[in-house]
Amino acid sequence: MSAPGSSCVSVPVDHLDYSFIQSCSDLRYLEKILRVLRSGLEGFYPHLIEFCERHIEKLDPKCRVLRKENRAATASCFSTEEWRNISEDLQMWERSIRSDEVELKRSPISSDTENLPPVRPHTALFRKH
Repeated sequence: MSAPGSSCVSVPVDHLDYSFIQSCSDLRYLEKILRVLRSGLEGFYPHLIEFCERHIEKLDPKCRVLRKENRAATASCFSTEEWRNISEDLQMWERSIRSDEVELKRSPISSDTENLPPVRPHTALFRKH
């Protein structure tokens, strides 16, 4: 049983079993079982967790409970060649943005103010419908 205020929903221990999980087709209940298994409140069973995840995936491959958190990639995640390509692409993008920024600062903001509609009074924002 979960502790009060726990995010895990109480699931009977006999439902934390390969045969029960295999026979269950209630996706929401399987998600509850998976949360209990992942919490470790009833023990740590990595093979049962994986089995439950695979069964859920068969029922709904895009199920939210199956999403894994990915850490941010760092240089150590890539080969030297891949990291060099990534760095070069970023530097090229940065130069392009800086160049665009310089051009925007040089050009007038709007020289054709005569064709713009009048500014609405701020009272129009508070008008009740």
